Amino acid sequence: MKKIYLILSATITSAIAVAQTSTVTFENFGLQSDTFNTGSSQATNTSWIGFDTLNVVFTNKYDTSFGGYWSKGFAISTKRDSVTAGFTNLYSAITASGFNSSTYAVGQNNAVIKTTNGPIHPKSTRITNTTYAALSMRNGDMFAKKFGGVTGNDSDWFLITFSGYRNGMRSGDSVTFYLADYRFSDSTQDYIVSTWQNVNLSSLNVVDSIVISLTSSDTGTFGMNTPAFYAMDNFSFDASIIESVYENRMDKNVWSIHPNPAHSVIYFNGSERIEKVSVFNAAGIAIREYTVWGNNIDVSELAEGLYYIQANSNTQLIKFIKR
Repeated sequence: MKKIYLILSATITSAIAVAQTSTVTFENFGLQSDTFNTGSSQATNTSWIGFDTLNVVFTNKYDTSFGGYWSKGFAISTKRDSVTAGFTNLYSAITASGFNSSTYAVGQNNAVIKTTNGPIHPKSTRITNTTYAALSMRNGDMFAKKFGGVTGNDSDWFLITFSGYRNGMRSGDSVTFYLADYRFSDSTQDYIVSTWQNVNLSSLNVVDSIVISLTSSDTGTFGMNTPAFYAMDNFSFDASIIESVYENRMDKNVWSIHPNPAHSVIYFNGSERIEKVSVFNAAGIAIREYTVWGNNIDVSELAEGLYYIQANSNTQLIKFIKR
């Protein structure tokens, strides 16, 4: 946990920005071995529910019609079947376990992760195929083709995409990861993911929701033929809180910036040389680091909004506006 003191005025009012990394492992849901939870026990059939942990909700909808079925979002699982093909084995990861654990989530196409206590900065997650999807791509089934086709040379692929949103607007870059890829000129490099893989999500920037979508080269009249499921574990993110406190001192190395607001270049004035600069967003999450070669940095890549800037790991932060 990192504490940073922000000098706001000579009245010695300051703030502490606290950033803390949390990881959702799904173990806290208390599932018995080789079982799953589809949300059926809390289904309303009129609204989305979800699996809530660490102020993050993995949304879920269970449809009570036709005897009931998991219709959207996430399920939680400890299923261990890596060999049974077909949709009857819907809740197993091809790894037959979570990432260094027993519990994991299974997601459908367009599943949504939402926050309940302000925005977060996603860091990473572990992803792998479900047994259903992996064996379908490896062998083909009554609905989907065998990846690579009869000759093994078809350029098939199965892609997962993470898209971040904040206040209903896109945030940062989308993150993509191939759960299967048969597009290599050397077919020995073709693969279907069968282990837990780490996916870096930091380029999503600060979000209050993430939409996870699936696409495939194998499509037909009714859309994608490849089973639209994946397994997910160890979702890691930074959250921050800015709290007001009172200090009995000021930093001796006081410095300033100009112009403020700034469009592109920010210049530094201070009693010591500025060598390294960190930029925090309005939520207090560190989003950029700069090495300073002169007396300025270029912040034109930042989106318009409120930021805090810290120099040389000094405890002082200065608020600035990017226009």
